[in-house]
Amino acid sequence: MKKSKVVLLVFSGILLLTLLVAFTSPSWETHENQKLIRAPKNIAWEVMADVANYHHYATGISAVEIVSGQGLGMVRSCSQGEASWTETCILWDEGSAYAFDVNTEEGFPFPFNHFKGTWSLKEVQAGETLLIVRFDYQFSQRWMKWFYSGKTHLAMDDGSGILLGNWEDKILEVHTKEEKLP
Repeated sequence: MKKSKVVLLVFSGILLLTLLVAFTSPSWETHENQKLIRAPKNIAWEVMADVANYHHYATGISAVEIVSGQGLGMVRSCSQGEASWTETCILWDEGSAYAFDVNTEEGFPFPFNHFKGTWSLKEVQAGETLLIVRFDYQFSQRWMKWFYSGKTHLAMDDGSGILLGNWEDKILEVHTKEEKLP
């Protein structure tokens, strides 16, 4: 075989391998949404940290059950219709943030290898709190990123926006009740 054919074959093989890796190796994606509310941080935390009642605020979650523990290491089971999966708390910073890592191998109804949610809040100034929802995820296959990424981002934007709005309503309800107490 001539040297030019060997070089062409090697180059073609490298190009094919590069394309194969690019289209099959998953990469991490992030979605974040925030909402500024007029309520103290401690009241916002009281509502957000009620992780057993997450399904009352989040769309697409029909039930939540604490399986074991509390705070860091807690395991909860979440359901969406017939599908159910478990999540493990990997961060619990009392009064500020928590995060759950989802077991995507059993029952998780979405095409992700990994999925993590982080919920946090920050006091902007006295009586104003910023609520933050962040999802980090990795599609099962890289090609899914190109096909589903835009749709996934819109769905997460809608879902996290509804979650933040529902939390805001509950936080303001609790805040109003506490302001009226003597």
